[in-house]
Amino acid sequence: MSVATIRAAMKAALETVANVGKVNAFEPLAVREEDFKTCYVDRRLGYVLGWSIARESAEETRSSHRTNLVGHTLVVRGVRALAEGGATDTEFQGLVDAVLAVMRKNQVALYGASVVEVGPPQLRITEPRTFAGYTVHYCEIAQRCAEQVDLVPQS
Repeated sequence: MSVATIRAAMKAALETVANVGKVNAFEPLAVREEDFKTCYVDRRLGYVLGWSIARESAEETRSSHRTNLVGHTLVVRGVRALAEGGATDTEFQGLVDAVLAVMRKNQVALYGASVVEVGPPQLRITEPRTFAGYTVHYCEIAQRCAEQVDLVPQS
């Protein structure tokens, strides 16, 4: 297992949400408008609606004399174009709830067994923001995913 494997599994899970938009298994650096559009505009839907997955931190504890348990805090960030007057807030909040439901489901499914433990998702914030020059709905959801790592590499 690796963080890349966990992020790919989380991406696949989020993509099961209807009309979720673009899901990136990384935190895109979208400085130019065309980069932003590539990463966050869902061409099928025709507006900014995208998600990124980034590791915020990792905490390691001893599991046995041969292994450690590494608890990664992964942060899912979502953005959606904000319509005039904020009328899209209800739709975005419904989408956030659908993403949270998939993340809860993976407390049992363990993101396709890519991890040994998954904690409950934590919705940290949801608010309007300016993002790459766009006014958007924004949210952050943190979830702890733990993997077992060998202290001595297998040869």
